[in-house]
Amino acid sequence: MRTDPKRFGTKLRRCLEPLSYLLLIVTCLLVIGGWVHDRLQRWSRERRESTSTHSAHQAGWRLDVRGFTGLAARNLMVAVASDCRHCQASAGYLREMAGSRAGRFKLILIGRSERDVRSFLTQNDLAVDAVVGADLRALGIWATPTYLVVDQNGQVQRSWVGKLSPEDELNLNKSMGFNPANRARGDE
Repeated sequence: MRTDPKRFGTKLRRCLEPLSYLLLIVTCLLVIGGWVHDRLQRWSRERRESTSTHSAHQAGWRLDVRGFTGLAARNLMVAVASDCRHCQASAGYLREMAGSRAGRFKLILIGRSERDVRSFLTQNDLAVDAVVGADLRALGIWATPTYLVVDQNGQVQRSWVGKLSPEDELNLNKSMGFNPANRARGDE
């Protein structure tokens, strides 16, 4: 019994067509999966590098302070964002520190943009010595709030990342010569 070649081709096509679609779908999934895997690897590597020994979050690191005019011998630079809940929670502490610094140090707020920092100031009724909009990652800052005690040359003396614990607040107070005697804690 001979098979009609035309019929055989039609049957073969019906069998191979779903397989080709399946192969196309599997190929697309593999390509997309490879792309996602690459992105996750890159993101993970960036996160590891952000906490490496070359981070601005360590004492001894020198910030590029060319855009910062009139730095004092001691400066507290705080990286903030208007939409950061830990920044908002720290506003009371910053307000008290700003009100009683009496020329001992300059309080400088840094953010993604000057507009964002000014929004943070307005939301929290804060007055500071300077406002700077900067590329935070270029400064080695990967999270807000970040507190940097910096000298007039941009040398980082001390640093803290995130909402300050009571112990961190004490250490920052000592670093800045700030004595918040008998202050009421309304921001926790």
